[in-house]
Amino acid sequence: MTGKYLRVIIRVGIIVPLLAGILSCGGGRKAPSLSSDWTTGVPARHSPAPLLSPTTNNEQPTTTLSEALADLDALPTPAGVDESLFSALKSALREALQNTWTTGVPPVGTGETPVVQGEEKKLVSKPPTGEANRVDDLEITDLHDGTYTLTWSYRNTGDYNQDGIVNVMDITPLAVHFNESADETNEWIDGNGDSVINIADITPLAANFFTDCAGYSVQAADAADGTFNGIALESLNDASGEGRLILSFDLPPGAPRFVRVVPLDGEEVEGTASDVLHVLDPPPPNAIWMVPSRTTIEQGQTLTITVYANELANPLRLLDTVWIDIDSDILSYVEDSWNAGTRGGEWSEKDGIWSLFTSEGLLCAGSVSGGVWPVSPSNEIPPGSSGALYNFQLEAAAGGTANLSFARTDGRYDYTFYTDIAGNKYYFEDSQQLVITVLSGHEASSVNTESMTSEALEAKTASASKQASGPPVGPENAVYDLEITDNGDGTCTLSWSYTNVGDYNQDGIVNPADAARVALHYQEPANESNDWIDGNGDSIVGIIDYLVMVNNAYAECVGYSVQFSESEFGGYAEVMSVPLDRTWELNARKRFNVQLSSPDPGFYRVVPFDGSGSMGEPSVAVSCGS
Repeated sequence: MTGKYLRVIIRVGIIVPLLAGILSCGGGRKAPSLSSDWTTGVPARHSPAPLLSPTTNNEQPTTTLSEALADLDALPTPAGVDESLFSALKSALREALQNTWTTGVPPVGTGETPVVQGEEKKLVSKPPTGEANRVDDLEITDLHDGTYTLTWSYRNTGDYNQDGIVNVMDITPLAVHFNESADETNEWIDGNGDSVINIADITPLAANFFTDCAGYSVQAADAADGTFNGIALESLNDASGEGRLILSFDLPPGAPRFVRVVPLDGEEVEGTASDVLHVLDPPPPNAIWMVPSRTTIEQGQTLTITVYANELANPLRLLDTVWIDIDSDILSYVEDSWNAGTRGGEWSEKDGIWSLFTSEGLLCAGSVSGGVWPVSPSNEIPPGSSGALYNFQLEAAAGGTANLSFARTDGRYDYTFYTDIAGNKYYFEDSQQLVITVLSGHEASSVNTESMTSEALEAKTASASKQASGPPVGPENAVYDLEITDNGDGTCTLSWSYTNVGDYNQDGIVNPADAARVALHYQEPANESNDWIDGNGDSIVGIIDYLVMVNNAYAECVGYSVQFSESEFGGYAEVMSVPLDRTWELNARKRFNVQLSSPDPGFYRVVPFDGSGSMGEPSVAVSCGS
């Protein structure tokens, strides 16, 4: 066999009391999750499907920018939230909305320009679109009566209060959870996916402003590449859950075998469809069968494999060694993820096929290479029984196609069989060949900090194309600490600090990468180790410094022109050009030290210039000699 082996050993049967006392349960508590049965996911892309009329009477929301900003101004500070923080967040959202809706740059993923009516652009709602809004966790649970339950998570980036529409009200949960690490209790508020709720999450809110999700169209087809038709509509009002909202739908008997869900806005306009799930035909009798939560995943993601027994031909007392051959260069086992029975619950729970034991509980030892047996040695599971034997998780380590199959022998020992109380050995029908595809170049399902911040910066331009760089200009970018030192040997040293407001990593250009420095030093008092990150000069690194970065988007300094004049007030000519070291300097403000040989008496100044040679704001002038 190729690849490496994952050996899963389950022993259910007689054990001596001493050994039973020594062995202990492992694997820890299982994460709450739904169990699957003879189902799996098959991603596909299809033509738009006919829609079922929504059961709601929602009208497509519209508003103007001025109306939205008036609503924003009227928002009260939430209980327990610092008033200055909420005020700063409102200012940041105002700035972001004005940038997005006054420059012709539309929300992310629409590919359209806001509708213009009269002198003011009208904001018209649209359904959730783009990879960040695609449902990627659609799962099916077999109800064992010919029907299945679909379950999926609500996704609408920027809808932080999960009421179905992205609007100014979503700034409230952002403020309440500000600076929290993202986890299952708040992760939908982490709009840019950087694992922390902070000022950067204003940008996806503004970029997706007025994205509306009234519910989801449940669609089905007879083939993965067939025509999908709506079979039901699930309203967002029916969603539930204490964390991210969860929706579910019971597939009726005889429904087509390929299903997906598609978000709809109030006007029944479709958003981005989920991946397609294939409701698999049941396995043959006496089969041992692997059921993955998905068959196509992205590199770095995990999937769950649940192994079932179907219609046992004989009594089962002991499930011996199960050997699964996998390509571990592509899929790797997630430590401590192995669990007996179905997904969810505790190790000691008799779930899955083990619920058929009449003893009070199970004993267990180890994890992947451990064992499970009943407390009572006389238990066995009757013929004809079906259910989950165990489950475990695999992580996608690299792109490619991984094949999973059961191995019956390695030439010396037998594997993948079970025995009854009398010790008779029985083999499963174990011919299943499972294929898992790992995508290494798939578009990321969450938008990272850099891309979202880039959208905010590019919203300052008059088109969606990147703004041309310019040199640092304005009084705030003038060098005020230019000094000249007489070295006593006929030379002088000219010294000054790098100044490009908003370039917080000091690499020469104000761009999305600078946002990370604000987050890293957030709420720190300004001092010599971070004062250049205090862009607005209020002696603390805060939200306003992020806005300063946006306002100075793409200001570029590739070096300084050292200039001389006999008069302080004019007639300056360049005597040398000093390039900027383009590496990041994170712990101190960058400094320049230039030696002047035999300098003429007069005045010197430095002027920043960009890559095109355009000159920026001149420094103060300093005199040399008498």
